[in-house]
Amino acid sequence: MIIPGSNTARAKRSTNKDTVLLVNADAVTEKVMRSAIKGSRHKLQTANSVNEAHNALGRKINNIALVIVDLDPGMTGVSLLAEIKIARVPTLAVTHDPNVSALANRYGVVACFPKPISPMWIRHAADQVSTRNPLAAFPLVAT
Repeated sequence: MIIPGSNTARAKRSTNKDTVLLVNADAVTEKVMRSAIKGSRHKLQTANSVNEAHNALGRKINNIALVIVDLDPGMTGVSLLAEIKIARVPTLAVTHDPNVSALANRYGVVACFPKPISPMWIRHAADQVSTRNPLAAFPLVAT
C-alpha cells in the first residue's frame, strides 16, 4: 500500500514520464510549445542541439514522455531520431519541409506536423502519450 506523501509515493511519482523534450526549435516554435504545455501535467525541457538532446535522453530517459524534434532543412535531427526509436520514446516532428514525413516515418516518428504548429495539437499529443496509446492517436501527417 502506498500512503500519499510517503517516501514510497514520492519515489513512485518521480518515475512518471512527465517531460516533453523539445529539440532544435526556433524561438517561435518554442513559444508555441511552452503555451501548449503550460497548465498540463507535463513540463517542457529544451535541447538547443542534437548533442544536448542526446545528453538529456541519456540522463532522463525514464522521465521523458514525448520528444518533439524540429527538423530543419539540413535534417540535423535524423541521427537523433534513430536513437529515440531505439529508446522507444514517442516522437513527433515539426517542419517547414513537406517531404519530411516519409523520412520521419522510417525513424519511427508518430506524427509529422507542418509549421506553424497549433498548440492544440501539441497539447493533444502530450495527453495521448499519457494514455500510453500514442500510435493510435495521430495520422502520420497532420494538416
